[in-house]
Parts: sequence; C-alpha cells; structure tokens
Amino acid sequence: MLPHKTIFTTMAAHAAAILAEGVRQAQTVGGVTPPFEMIKTSTFAYAQDVAKGWLVPGLIELFQKSVDAHVKAMGPRPQTAVDDPDNKAWCDLFDETIMDAIGQDLLRDIGQDFIGEWLTESEFDNPDTLTRAAQIAAARLIEVAIQMPDGKGVKARSPGQVLAEIGIVHDQIAAYAMPGSETQSVTAANVVTPVTIDTPTARAHVEGVVGRWAIGIGMAAFDVAVATELLKGALDDDEVLCLGFVERLGGTKADAPYFVTYFKAEPTTCIDATVSAALMASMTGVVTEPPKGTKKPKAPTKKELAAAAKANAVAPPPPTATVATVEKANYLEVVKLLREARLATDEDLGKLIGVSRAQVANIVTKDKPVSLSRAQITVLNTAVEERVRVLTDALTLLS
Repeated sequence: MLPHKTIFTTMAAHAAAILAEGVRQAQTVGGVTPPFEMIKTSTFAYAQDVAKGWLVPGLIELFQKSVDAHVKAMGPRPQTAVDDPDNKAWCDLFDETIMDAIGQDLLRDIGQDFIGEWLTESEFDNPDTLTRAAQIAAARLIEVAIQMPDGKGVKARSPGQVLAEIGIVHDQIAAYAMPGSETQSVTAANVVTPVTIDTPTARAHVEGVVGRWAIGIGMAAFDVAVATELLKGALDDDEVLCLGFVERLGGTKADAPYFVTYFKAEPTTCIDATVSAALMASMTGVVTEPPKGTKKPKAPTKKELAAAAKANAVAPPPPTATVATVEKANYLEVVKLLREARLATDEDLGKLIGVSRAQVANIVTKDKPVSLSRAQITVLNTAVEERVRVLTDALTLLS
C-alpha cells in the first residue's frame, strides 16, 4: 500500500486539481471569490478525503490477504459456540495472523483503540466488516500523516503546512480569493453563510458535500453503514454537535448550517435520502443533481471550468510497484448473467456488490461499468459457486 506518512508528498502531481476542487467547494458557500481561509480549509478537507481514498484499497488488500492465508491454513471459521475450544483457538490465531500481517509499525500508527475494537475477536472474514475497518484505519493513518514532532511529542500541522507539502502555496490560493481576505481568521471565514437557507438549497448543499466525500473514497470503499452513522451525527439540530461529523465528511463550519436546516425540515427522511445520493455519487462519479427549486449558482468563468476539469482527474492514486488496489475489470456481464438467469434477485445482487436493488436494474439497463473490490469479488465468487453446486445437485437428481 502507499506509505501513509508521505501521502501528501505523493499527491503533489495532483496539486492543481486538488486546489481546483477546494476552490469549487468554497465557492458553493462564499461565491465566485470566497475568503482566503475558506478556500484553504475546503482544499485541506478535500486533500484529506483524497488521501483516505488512496489508502483504503491497499488496506483492504492487506487485510484480505491475511484472512485468505489464515483460512487456507486453518479452514473457515468453525460454526460452533463461541466458548468452544476449537472456535476460541481459531479466533485467537485469526487475530494474531491479521496483526502480524499489518505489522507493529502500522499498528502503532493506527492506534490501540483500533486494535481493541477491530482486532480483538475480529470478524475480518466478513467483507463488510473488513471494508469498514479499512476506512477507519485509513482515517487514523491520515491523522498521523498530518502530525509532526515538536520536541514534546507530536502536534498537528496547520492546513497551510500540509497544503504546502502537496505543493499548494499561499499565492495560488490567494489568486482565487477575495482580495485581502487572508487577514481573516479561519473562524471568521467559516461563518460567512447565507442569512436564511431554504430546504431545497440545504438538501442540495448537503448532498453535494456528502457526494464529493463518497466520490473521494470510491465505490469499492463506500460502506452504507459507515455513511449512515456519520450522517446520524452530521444531520442534527445543533451546529456545535454536528460539526465534528460534518468535518469528517469533508465539510467545514460553513457547511454546518445547511446540515442543520435540512435535518429540521426533513428529520425522518434526510439521512436515508442523503445515503442514497452518496451511494449513487460513488458509483457514477457525479454529485446528485440539486432538487427543483434550488437556486442556480453563478455561471463559472473559463478559468473555473478549466480548474474543474483538472479536478476530475484526482481520483486514482499514482501507480506504484507495491500497490495492488481495486480490480479494474468490468463485472457488468457477471451481474447481467446472474440477473437474466434469475440466479439472484436484484436485492441479493445489490447486497453482493454494495448497491440498492433499484440501482442494480439501472446498472444493467444502462450497461454501467461495475468495478469490484477484491473483497466483493470473493463474496460474489462464493455466491456463484453455491448456485452452481445447487444446480449441479438438481441436475444429478434429474438424470
């Protein structure tokens, strides 16, 4: 996997695209020329999302290899009581195998709380659990990458210091910012929000923030359960309480009022609707279109269009000899065959590849590419094998 401590240096080749997306996100709140600190904060948040998206596939592969090695040597998890000696021995060795594969250096950076929560009686043989753990581990490793030694231990570097490592400097940010606004504090910049926010605008803004986060981590790493938990915290009626979750989704203090407004307007439906919009964004790479009634933004300039075009090239990490990440093959034909042969319902297929039942039909009818992670391929392969075995047994009984 990519080395996490130098991940921001690795991103230097994409500095222009990262800045362009940071500017675009800031412009959704601050207008064509938003305050300097708002651009810096948005760009820093987006850079973290990109970095996490680059780390997750490598972590998934690392975890999956350790699972495969253990199952190959010891067989699958025993289907006995948890206090059964054979079951306990299998689980204890399973935990050790995974920790050995991760290594002491990486475990130290991921943190003891991760070990206690995910690597004690671990269930990494469940692909959903494995993927969620990889996402959380990636977030912890990015926190480490932002830190620096200061003689008394470590401290977090400022957004400006991290952006400078990527190659985004003061003058580049200032070129897009409100003249003189670099003298404002981050707090002052982040409270520049509309006085009133109508519900359609709030929903469009929330789905934009969360959609860009989902695109940043990619379809293979997107986890509905993780997204739902984050949104339960982000969609709240208290700006102070929701802010931490909004920031984890790539937002800033300036975005919090939109989350609060949307929650107050549609408290029972906003979480599910936003998760669905984010899932679609991760699949298509396109943020959900704003609902009718949303105010149209100002037309972008040629300079902004050029910057936005560059931003679309950020998603994949640079190729390295040590990184084998997400399968690039198109598995659309596999999904179509299973669906056309009625060997799996749309709901079953959706669970296997991480999308909703309705989206399976949409993928098949529109021939949209399906890229699967190794974990998803393993689950799909097992499902196909089980169906082949059942059909073979049925054919034998008929002959």
